[in-house]
Amino acid sequence: MMSGFKEVSKYEKEFSKPVKKWAKVYGHMKKCQNEYYNACKQEITAEKQVAGTENDINTAKQQEGSKLDALETKLTKQKNMLKKRTSQVKDTREKYRKSVEDCDNERAAYKAEMNDIFSKTNIDEKARLQFYKQTISKVYQTLDLSESHKYKRVYQDAHDICGKINVDGDIEWWSNTKGIGMNMDWPIFEEYDQVSVKSLSQKQSSHINKHVAGGSSIGTLSYKENKFDKDFEPNDFNSPPLPTANGDADLRTSLHSISERLTEELGKGDTNNNSLKEPPKDAKSLSSEIPAAGEEPAVLVEAMFEYEAQDDDELSLTVGTQLTQIMSEDDHGWCKGRLSSGKEGLYPATYVRVVN
Repeated sequence: MMSGFKEVSKYEKEFSKPVKKWAKVYGHMKKCQNEYYNACKQEITAEKQVAGTENDINTAKQQEGSKLDALETKLTKQKNMLKKRTSQVKDTREKYRKSVEDCDNERAAYKAEMNDIFSKTNIDEKARLQFYKQTISKVYQTLDLSESHKYKRVYQDAHDICGKINVDGDIEWWSNTKGIGMNMDWPIFEEYDQVSVKSLSQKQSSHINKHVAGGSSIGTLSYKENKFDKDFEPNDFNSPPLPTANGDADLRTSLHSISERLTEELGKGDTNNNSLKEPPKDAKSLSSEIPAAGEEPAVLVEAMFEYEAQDDDELSLTVGTQLTQIMSEDDHGWCKGRLSSGKEGLYPATYVRVVN
């Protein structure tokens, strides 16, 4: 329900095929562009050399110097070189223009293949999100205690959160932010300009390495910028859901908060309810929000469930492992502890119990 690593690997291989073809054409275009710009620089240098030698000849004629013959020989060589450089500019310019046309011709096929693969990913992702929504709804229905007055608000919140899951909205947001709806900066023919050539040549320098034809100007919403309103009114489960930019993360955060409230209502002694809560998936990004160690007393705790560390700042737990809790649970469900070996790190608060 939460992973899909096999599907991700499959689609990465499919995406790599059209990307390789496009990267080859795009790389050739950048090479031709550099050759054209270098030829233009060499032509300008040759023109300056010819002009300088002509001035030296005019000065030598006025002074009746003895170096006049040598200067005229030098000028002849420089003019021949200028002629060669001018020819190179013409040839490289045509190659550059032809390479841009090749990019234009390849672009349609590249976009079509990428769109086709992306459409397949959307089908799988939509099925996953719908399954996730149905599963959470079944959990809600199975654990329904709404007949009890003190639990009514808790389950009404869960009911409303499930109704706010917007599968189509999440798919559209992902498509516009990371997929085929992104703004693209396709290659165009750019004339040589001594002043702006550096910025022109660097405009797309990172695109080929990232296997992308252009960049996206769409801003994404962060984890903290997109929160459900806690004071919303109850709505019918079949009513149109509200669009969210990051539905899965918001759902896990909101359900985590509701599960905490339910646990408080059921009593601290009932540890079975703790298994309903799932630890956050991004402990590393949240670890900086844990308060600094103060005078908080150490507590001996014991792991009730297995947990495999996802980052270097986390601790792996096995059932029965005892460790010292040195920081209590933060707002995101993480504690900091110390193993008997002395290693310190984060672990999900709901996976342990206090040892009496």
